[in-house]
Amino acid sequence: MTTSSRSQRKRKQAEFFSPISRQEETSLVQALRNSLKEIPSDGSESEDNESSEDEEISEETGENDFIDEEIIEDKYELKWNKQLVQVHVADFNELSGPTKILSSRQNVKSFFELLWNKKVLHLVCSQTNIYAEQRILLKPDPAWTPLLPGELKAWIGCLLAMGLNKKPKLQMYWDKTWRLSLVADRFTRDRFFAIKKYLHVADNSTMVDRKSPSADRLAKVRPLMNLLQKNFRSHYNPGRYLTADEDICKFKGRNLMKQYLRER
Repeated sequence: MTTSSRSQRKRKQAEFFSPISRQEETSLVQALRNSLKEIPSDGSESEDNESSEDEEISEETGENDFIDEEIIEDKYELKWNKQLVQVHVADFNELSGPTKILSSRQNVKSFFELLWNKKVLHLVCSQTNIYAEQRILLKPDPAWTPLLPGELKAWIGCLLAMGLNKKPKLQMYWDKTWRLSLVADRFTRDRFFAIKKYLHVADNSTMVDRKSPSADRLAKVRPLMNLLQKNFRSHYNPGRYLTADEDICKFKGRNLMKQYLRER
């Protein structure tokens, strides 16, 4: 790099980091003054009407008008004050945790099924089959067979297994090199993707047009959400802090996945 190019770069950096000019500074001060201008009480003058005298700031003499903070405090009402207001937060004395005591023979899967119970499984299966029938009327799919609750539980177990053994593409779980036996031994690739294709929790034919003012933005998941909320409230009371240990969640997820894959 030549000496002239280095000096040119230094000049450019100096210009880039140089402070604002006096003219720019005066224009900023004037803009601040205009933004703090009072609105006339009689409405005879718009707040956008600015006198020409205020706009004329001498650039030759370099005199800048700075706003005095004391004048602002006298002229405008301050929103903050030094008066302290005590805020009382009630102590958390509510009971938390499961509302039903399970026997020692029960496990994580048993508690999960309190929340994701048979009603939820039947809802997902019925709505998935309804949506599949609607699609098949438009485009035949002879390979499709109705989804049953036991198969859905195994499908959910496969999702948990995939979450613990992540791959870039779903097809890789059936690939010879990357094959995951927990998934590939339970479902063929076509059947797994068919369930994924038709999976639904609400009937599209009963929904209101989304452009309508009365349309429910959560209509696609509302039936499932209502069932889950009811189960959550009846079987578990949350504590004061909604936290969970990551290692514990992973351990429980593995056990839950194994239990679901055993059910066919």
